[in-house]
Amino acid sequence: MESLQARRGGLMALLAVAAAACGEPMVGDKVAPPASPTGYALAISGATVDATRHVQVTFTLTRDSAPVPLADLPALRPSFSLAGLLPDPVSLLGNPAQPILTWQSYLLTGSGTLANLPLGGPGTPPALILQNQKQPGSISATAANLADLGDGRFTITLGTALPADFDPTRTMRLGAWLGAVPGTDGTSGTHDWVPSGGPLTRRETVVEASCKVCHGRLTGHGGFRTGVKLCLTCHTIQAADPDTQDPAALVRALSVAPDQRTVVAGTGSTTFTAALLSSTASVTWTLSPASGAGALSTATAATTAGGSSSTVRYTPPAADPLVIDPIAVSLTASVTIAGPATGGYTPPPITLGAPVSLTVVQPPVAPALGVAVNPAAQTILANGAAVPLAASLVGVGGTVAWTIVPASGAGTLSAATGASVTYTPPAAVSGPTTVTVTASAGGVSGTCTFTVLQGAPGSATRYTDPNPLDFGRMVHRIHRGKTLPTLYLSSSIAPAPPL
Repeated sequence: MESLQARRGGLMALLAVAAAACGEPMVGDKVAPPASPTGYALAISGATVDATRHVQVTFTLTRDSAPVPLADLPALRPSFSLAGLLPDPVSLLGNPAQPILTWQSYLLTGSGTLANLPLGGPGTPPALILQNQKQPGSISATAANLADLGDGRFTITLGTALPADFDPTRTMRLGAWLGAVPGTDGTSGTHDWVPSGGPLTRRETVVEASCKVCHGRLTGHGGFRTGVKLCLTCHTIQAADPDTQDPAALVRALSVAPDQRTVVAGTGSTTFTAALLSSTASVTWTLSPASGAGALSTATAATTAGGSSSTVRYTPPAADPLVIDPIAVSLTASVTIAGPATGGYTPPPITLGAPVSLTVVQPPVAPALGVAVNPAAQTILANGAAVPLAASLVGVGGTVAWTIVPASGAGTLSAATGASVTYTPPAAVSGPTTVTVTASAGGVSGTCTFTVLQGAPGSATRYTDPNPLDFGRMVHRIHRGKTLPTLYLSSSIAPAPPL
């Protein structure tokens, strides 16, 4: 018994000594979990204008929140655009006291000039049409224009100086993106500032948050650039080449009037005129189908104040009593424009096409006496272009007399008598309106039926909407319910609005 108690006492004493020897437990440095990768992040923090009118931009560039070394920047190609919120030149002429402000690039560095298709069109004074001018561009970072401020902060001096009449009180916008890294919300950005330090002037024709509701993240140029605000620094009223202009503007640089007609087989010819903006290239006319569609006269070309025109006469095929259904014919004016090589840059040729929809109907079955009016039917717009009408007499003689129904609010005729007249549609209609023009001679008559449209609320046509002043206004028009916004706006024949 005594031996067991002695052993127990010894064990407890041994444990006590061991515990005394251990002391407090030792704890090493705290280990944090690795940071989540965030990718590249580019942000402009400020800008100044130096004594030589060069803009110096301060920005930060990080990867996964760690500073990017200066040596890595050229390969990532940080690029910068620069625009000012300046008076639109057209609105400045119309209302110098309160012109509309538009973003205009200060970096006209595009790769070459554009002589054949500058910005222009009806409503733009000829003196303000851009001729032989470089297009909005950007400046990329190089070892020569960069300076390292440490901790991922850098400055870049933009090599293009601001113009001598630069106004430091105007709001300016810098854009930035990485040209060699797939775009994310962190790799593109803008910075609005006023060099003199005054308050910013806001022009929010496009709100990016609203765009994202439907479109998500907006990207362009291969996905390297994101955000509407960045787009607005280059896609301005100065953009007039295939790389920067709305492509629909090039499509509508060539237009034909009238752009659709219904004609009567076996009647006289109809004149079509193609207008080409800011170019004198040769226009080619083609008919489809190649046979049975009628014939074209030899086209005549003319030089106009805004470019050139080409006129051709179309004669429908002969009447055929065996043909019952209308014949669909396509008349197309096309032109290929090759810009001149400038500064080692040769612009690619541009092919433009303007189709005309023709419908050929057979003359009504009638006795040997009759009057046929060409066109027989046409859909037009209120306040649109005038339409020439021609009457053909079959087996009757005498002077052709013209009448219009309804007698008021339906437009006007250029004359009451004669083989041909011109119909001018009314300035406005409350809804689709049927107008009947009748030609009478020798106790018989023929008619042309016009359907006059006002257009859906907010609809855009080349007769009603002027050229967009900038990308922002174009987007704004598209999203307020305009129909065919890119088909007509860039080549509108409407007069400039009261600005």
